[in-house]
Amino acid sequence: MNLSERYQNKLAKEQRFEEVGLDHVLLQMEVTNACNHRCYFCPNADSIRPTKMMGYDFAERIMKECADFLGNGKKICFHMNGEPLLYKRLSDLVKLSKELGYEYSFVTTNGSVAADGLLKDLFDAGLDSIKFSINAGTKESYLKIHGRDDFEKAVHALEFASAYREESGKDYKIFVSCVGTKDNYSELEDFAAYAEPLCDEIVFYYPCGYAGQNNELAKELRCDLSGLDIKTFDIKHTCPCPVLWNSINVTCEGFLALCCSESDNRLIVEDLNKKGVREAWLGKKMQAIRALHTAGNIRNTPCFSCISETVYEEEETDKELFALALEQRKQNTRIKKNIANIDYDQTLNFFNRRADKYKEENPYSVTMYQDNNPILVEERNRAETEKLLPLLRLDAGSKVLDLACGIGRWSDAITVQIEEYCGMDFSENLIALAKKRFHEANRSFCVGSVNHLQGVLAKNQKGRFNRILLIGILMYINDGDLLSVMNQLAEVSEDHTVICIREPLGIDERLTLKGFYSEELKDHYNAIYRTRDELMRMLDDTLIKAGFRITQKGFLFSEDELNNRKETAQYYFILER
Repeated sequence: MNLSERYQNKLAKEQRFEEVGLDHVLLQMEVTNACNHRCYFCPNADSIRPTKMMGYDFAERIMKECADFLGNGKKICFHMNGEPLLYKRLSDLVKLSKELGYEYSFVTTNGSVAADGLLKDLFDAGLDSIKFSINAGTKESYLKIHGRDDFEKAVHALEFASAYREESGKDYKIFVSCVGTKDNYSELEDFAAYAEPLCDEIVFYYPCGYAGQNNELAKELRCDLSGLDIKTFDIKHTCPCPVLWNSINVTCEGFLALCCSESDNRLIVEDLNKKGVREAWLGKKMQAIRALHTAGNIRNTPCFSCISETVYEEEETDKELFALALEQRKQNTRIKKNIANIDYDQTLNFFNRRADKYKEENPYSVTMYQDNNPILVEERNRAETEKLLPLLRLDAGSKVLDLACGIGRWSDAITVQIEEYCGMDFSENLIALAKKRFHEANRSFCVGSVNHLQGVLAKNQKGRFNRILLIGILMYINDGDLLSVMNQLAEVSEDHTVICIREPLGIDERLTLKGFYSEELKDHYNAIYRTRDELMRMLDDTLIKAGFRITQKGFLFSEDELNNRKETAQYYFILER
């Protein structure tokens, strides 16, 4: 069976949906979700899940259970998300699959860690087919798409697999897949001509939405491949989705998932660490979900975003059927104590969406939130500016740099005559609103990331400043970038400068929200709430070393009604040199 035939069979609309058959079922095991590449079309690159290797004993148990109850034609795949060749005992699992009677075993790899010896072990263990995911035809575009300069390693692995098949006389299949995008379009035919003699089939996929995770990105990357002399395949899921009947999908954590295409566990329904595979796959939840698909009533399932190619709406999800998924997502998106990076692109998209919510009657809620409580927004803004503004000691010679300025909330607050105000924000949409609100000659706004502070200011022909505001911005900067930002801050400061930092703290411990769905905001949110001690250490290592000293610090709000968060509180530092 060729690669395109395998996909066609898996997604075939002709499948009977009256009952669940046990013949020709695929067991798809995610031996790991870790990956050494960051392909720009793949949602696994930005997954909120911790990386994990499936326990070997657990994998063995799952394989044995499925072998016992599945019928003829059972197949096994050792890949869902991640790079399976990172799994140390993969060849042992392949060998076990043959001992247990699985008729066909296969794996997908990017090929970059497929050393000759490892490939030989896999083929000698009985692997029936391997697919190399090589998404470019040149080193340059490969680096751009995969995020790693491993093109030569990948093509070497393909060449070795082909040569070893001829040398050994084994009859395993070799496939190559490539996602066709605007960035590799011009090289696809040449790459096909190179790869075809080395494999049984090369298929060029159109970018897909990955179960609703990458719908917009897929549209952005997509280009018409029909004019090329290549074999293409467009992955489209339908309702009812045949995968619910023909595939058993097990994540590296040990969860039963509806589908192999989703990287953030939105589609998990049962915990196989606590329940047998047969009981789970043929159980009430799976049967209920199959019934919803058969009736075409999937609006309250994550499947809807995949099939309709719309944004996944967590608040619409059936809380009973997907209780496990919602609980795991909550755990993975609320990370306590441990350091975790947030996604800058997701954060930027969030603030661009916030700009769309701008209302003149409640303008500050765009960045202060509390959309349904304009009085609280007004009171917080008043209390903050009344407390912090005098500490800046503004005068006619003040040159103010407002980082993460949003729509210019602090520009509103500065009513005394100053020499210059420059507001900077990485959201073009927020800056566009700010420019509409202010027209004074000495007030300007620019778009840019604080991670590249010096470069952005130089590009906009700005000099140094003597009053700098960092109001609620450090929470959106990862630890790996924070020291650089603070050191750049010292470089753009004049010899005599006042810096005001206002930041929400984690009261008892560090808290990271990573793609966390906020019922209040009706959106996914990313932020890092560091402890006071963490911020003090950061200041000691940067601004204090650059000659600044802390002249004032403390909690911002004394009124209980302004402190309506249980785990975080607003804190401020005034630094001078």
